Amino acid sequence: MLWTEQEELMLEQCAGVKSVDYISTAIGRPRGAITQKASNMGISLSLKNSGVNRGPKNKIPQKVIDEVKALLGKGLSYKKISAITGVSKPYVAQIKHGKGARFKSDKNTTQSRTADFNKAFSLMSGGSHENRI
Repeated sequence: MLWTEQEELMLEQCAGVKSVDYISTAIGRPRGAITQKASNMGISLSLKNSGVNRGPKNKIPQKVIDEVKALLGKGLSYKKISAITGVSKPYVAQIKHGKGARFKSDKNTTQSRTADFNKAFSLMSGGSHENRI
């Protein structure tokens, strides 16, 4: 069965945000069809920031990163900085070398993705997604 533009749009909007089971139910296609179509479209279905596939990815607030940098500037050891801030020693090293800084997600970005998802679902279902799922 061919995919409609609305189904493809919903798959794009849900990928990385919703589980494959959720997408399958929402679109009304089997899990295998969802994963195959995503693969053909070059879309990853791995949930982002959920800990489902690669463990939790805690976002470190900018003020904590700034505190780590200040403590590094004072010459404290990674171990002491880790104890003070709660940031792991390897991550303290990454901050020192300017690599891998993860910041708290911007609420506007999250709200925008949610709005995009709701719009795609509305197009598919002709109404609000809360009514179906």
